Amino acid sequence: MGAPLLSHAGIATFLRAPQRTFAQLEPETIALYGAPTDWTLGTRPGARYGPRAIRDTSVHLAWYLETSAARSLVDMRTGEAISFDRRAERVVDLGDVPIFPVDVERTTASIRTAQLAVLRAGALPIMLGGDHFVTYPAMLGQLQYAEATGERIGFIQFDAHFDLVDDNPVFGRYYHGSLSRRIAELPQMRTGNMVWIGINGYARVEQLEFIEERGGTVFTRQDVRRHGMASVVDEALARATDGCQRVYVSIDIDMLDGGIASGAGSINIDGCTAGELLDAIECLAQAPIAGLDLVEVSPLLDPSEHTARIAAVALTNFICRRGAGTGVADELR
Repeated sequence: MGAPLLSHAGIATFLRAPQRTFAQLEPETIALYGAPTDWTLGTRPGARYGPRAIRDTSVHLAWYLETSAARSLVDMRTGEAISFDRRAERVVDLGDVPIFPVDVERTTASIRTAQLAVLRAGALPIMLGGDHFVTYPAMLGQLQYAEATGERIGFIQFDAHFDLVDDNPVFGRYYHGSLSRRIAELPQMRTGNMVWIGINGYARVEQLEFIEERGGTVFTRQDVRRHGMASVVDEALARATDGCQRVYVSIDIDMLDGGIASGAGSINIDGCTAGELLDAIECLAQAPIAGLDLVEVSPLLDPSEHTARIAAVALTNFICRRGAGTGVADELR
């Protein structure tokens, strides 16, 4: 009974973290929850299965940790040792929030309430998407909490697209292509504290003009290539936190090249690499993060599970580097 479970057995919480309810949350924990919706998706469907796919593939990483004699692994990219102790209960999985298909208003309220509950408990929320619209209600919760505590929140979006559509003729004002526009319009949000990283491909002129007129910041895929992801993220954090105490980070998996992440809602040609995403995670892990999400993993479009695995590794690296286990991210000497 005490032997580690095989990676294909058992209940698939993220990294086999203990499952808890929102009422059981404790301060200083990292709380993951899923938002399994893609009814506000304007491209390739399947993101509703993203949270489950990310959890499933994370279990293999947990098994790899648990079956190590030292209960620790070495990240060969950085030379750091990482470990994860479920018994510490510094990381918990809250399951999925209620989703109401084709009812955007009720789904928005559900995600906003969940985000707010995690923050009020003193925990750090990590949301597994779901299509990218889910970031908007999460930010509603963030900004409601920030207003109550007297804080200001910045916003960084890793994405191939701006998601600044004002009113789509099919989907209207609330869908995965409008989330940043709706966030920018919120009275508690300053567009000068909004940063987009990894923008690539074709962009609508009016969206770029919207950012330029309001003082937002854009780092294209070419900027990342020229200057390096670490340099770009450092500058992005400086701009997003100017006058702000913390920053919310949203990662759309389609920031990556379509040959790397084929299981994304949108296919991005010549996008960022998986290594560049991990470089970004290393920078973000020690930043004043108010919350984070990773969205638009569509496992039905990628039977190899490669896209979900990249997402799980990125989130694992973030969690471990936040010090969420015993001996996490200790420098090897």
